[in-house]
Amino acid sequence: MGRRAVLLGLGTVAVAAATTGGVVWWREARPQSSGRGPSPSTGASSTTPEAVSPPPAVGQELAIAMESAISVRPMADMTFEGGLTQSNFHATGHGQTRFRPEAGYSAGSCDFAMKVTGPDVDAIDVVVLSADGADGLYINGKRLAEDAEHDARGYIDMITIMSGLGVILDLLGHTPQVSGAARRYSGGLDAGSAPQPIKERLAEPANWKLSRLKGTRISWNIELDTANRPKSFTLSWRVPVGGEELASTYATTFDRWRQGDVRAPA
Repeated sequence: MGRRAVLLGLGTVAVAAATTGGVVWWREARPQSSGRGPSPSTGASSTTPEAVSPPPAVGQELAIAMESAISVRPMADMTFEGGLTQSNFHATGHGQTRFRPEAGYSAGSCDFAMKVTGPDVDAIDVVVLSADGADGLYINGKRLAEDAEHDARGYIDMITIMSGLGVILDLLGHTPQVSGAARRYSGGLDAGSAPQPIKERLAEPANWKLSRLKGTRISWNIELDTANRPKSFTLSWRVPVGGEELASTYATTFDRWRQGDVRAPA
């Protein structure tokens, strides 16, 4: 879909709600693993560490516990599905992600090797490298210039932000109140108070100014494994329209945490 704006069209949404008796549809994202994605990645076999105590339901402490756990085994298989409701801006991705602890809580905290699909994009192999000196986006084995247009750019940006581990950690730390039980945690906040990369990824495809996000809500759910590494993460952006609420959902699963790296295509 590239970086061109994709109009959310709230006027259209309101009409749709009226003509359907107020029942508003949204896409509930449920990632499904369908393979291993592209090959430019290496990783040792995963092992199951001894269980550790779950972190408390406090945003910063939860983020710190997760960061410590994934820094030891920073690579995982991942699946993603999500996009804007009432639009064709929706994508899936599956492959591998590698957390870069030195990048901290940032949009450039992860490398990716994955297969990406969208409504107007056939399945493509994508490699995203974020480390200093290795920055680059590769599509089907070819490096794409930073300012080059491609129909998949918007989808790739969405996946790497909404499933990016540094961004997720930042979101948890921004959340003032968190609930949790049995390694499942949830929280929410005004979208205007979310980390900048998330705000940009919500506003740009919807053709919104960042200021319009204030008054809309973000809610999230995360489940950890016994080593305090994420198993699943779901972010929902909730927008009130005509007495109803639209929920655009972005869902990611993580599995087989291990050591390893994502490499540029040969």
